[in-house]
Amino acid sequence: MMGFFVGLFSSVVFIGLILLTVRYHSWVSYDNLGAIQKYHTEPTARIGGIAVFIGFWLAIICNQQSLTTAGYGINIIISVILVFIIGALEDLTKRIPPIVRMAVFSISAFGAMYITHVLPIVTYADFYYLECLIKYCPMVGMLLSWFCVVGLTNSYNIIDGYNGLSATTAMLNLIGLAVIAYLVNDIEIFRLSLLFCAAILGFWIFNYPWGKIFLGDGGAYTIGFVIAVLSIYLVHHHKGLISPYSVLLMAIYPITEMGFSMYRRKFIHRTSGMQPDNMHLHQLIYHQCVPEDVKNRNARVMPLMLFFMLPPIVLSVIFYQSTAINLSLLVLYVIFYSITYVKLTRFIIPKFLKIML
Repeated sequence: MMGFFVGLFSSVVFIGLILLTVRYHSWVSYDNLGAIQKYHTEPTARIGGIAVFIGFWLAIICNQQSLTTAGYGINIIISVILVFIIGALEDLTKRIPPIVRMAVFSISAFGAMYITHVLPIVTYADFYYLECLIKYCPMVGMLLSWFCVVGLTNSYNIIDGYNGLSATTAMLNLIGLAVIAYLVNDIEIFRLSLLFCAAILGFWIFNYPWGKIFLGDGGAYTIGFVIAVLSIYLVHHHKGLISPYSVLLMAIYPITEMGFSMYRRKFIHRTSGMQPDNMHLHQLIYHQCVPEDVKNRNARVMPLMLFFMLPPIVLSVIFYQSTAINLSLLVLYVIFYSITYVKLTRFIIPKFLKIML
């Protein structure tokens, strides 16, 4: 597929340009090493999301296999552009208040529903009472779509902290969506998922393992927004064939991380739910499961996090038609995550995480 190689190549080229010209923009593009959630020692540009966004856009433009795919893809780019811009501005200024970012996410989500029409309003939940509620109160479906998109947009930013972590999670999610789309003969979502995956892969090559460049808020927000839109679109265009909870299971790792973070900040630390901290699961694993004397310690976190990323995606693909199984797996995942998190806070390392000790 020509679009895939265009997305990959253009992303690589733009990352290369960013790195070659870093001396001219480092005063605005370098991240803040003093931030509490930072775990690298060298100043690094955090504007890799620019290459991901441009790579995805060019891949769609060059994808000529299907006019429908191209049209829908362009509308996704239009829908996410404000999300990307506000994230990029935060990367460059570090001064955009969370409430402003949330407002932009909401505007983009509603625009995707009512202007570009790339985001369906939730009507299918495979749960009788919820669907009845949506039927008699359509605003519930609209709020569910908004909540899913804004939630996943923020979730991918929360897990963006270690080399390869957020990008790998995103690529696995997109591959899972592509496989399900292929199984239900949805060539549109199949192609778009792979095109976006190609653009992220171009960034990943420079980000993992050595962390030459970071996604930044612009990249993380764009990834979360697009994956949420593709997921909801896929489910609602194949009602009855795909359980809505299968795509939820695919994204359960970043979603669970966000839920835990908000609960921890609000009810345990008594701070703002948007206040950064250093108590994420990946940070606990970094401190307790990766020896301090290993080379490139930062890069050792992502392989361990595959225990939390990969199984839900594989299982969601296998059981993509079964709501009962997916709901059961969602509950089991949260239990598994919770037990692991609590053990790590008590300085107990689960056996499956001891492979690097």
